[in-house]
Amino acid sequence: HIKTHTPHPQPRIPHRQQCARTTTPPPPKHPAAFPHENTAETHRHYAFLDINPLSEGHTLVVPKREVDYIFDLSDDEYAALQLFAKRVAAAIEKTMPCKRIGVAVIGLEVPHAHIHLVPINSEADMDFRREKLKLSPERMGEIAASIAENFNNA
Repeated sequence: HIKTHTPHPQPRIPHRQQCARTTTPPPPKHPAAFPHENTAETHRHYAFLDINPLSEGHTLVVPKREVDYIFDLSDDEYAALQLFAKRVAAAIEKTMPCKRIGVAVIGLEVPHAHIHLVPINSEADMDFRREKLKLSPERMGEIAASIAENFNNA
């Protein structure tokens, strides 16, 4: 009779953690630490321009409470985030000429839940594989200020 060693079972890792990239550092605690422009903020959320935008006005909407996966938000938090995103989208539409605001949640780029709001004129405008725009800090500031003004005056 040969004894075989049975290793201890490995703990189950949720699929989203298996798929997540580990090379991306965690996001700063507050948007002021981001090198890009803030466009809107409430006590629970903030929005800021993406530093690698698909189009001018491409904005990220983020809950202030750090959560890696958007579907780990409570129902109340998820609903509030979507309603905040709707308000931000309306401000972007007033600022940027576009047919629609495209919405995407990918969830692999950084370990913090966020929603992409992208001004679009065609489906191709939402292709995240295409080359990103390179906007000057001045242009980013102009866009952010206009979106913020439209958000605050809504």
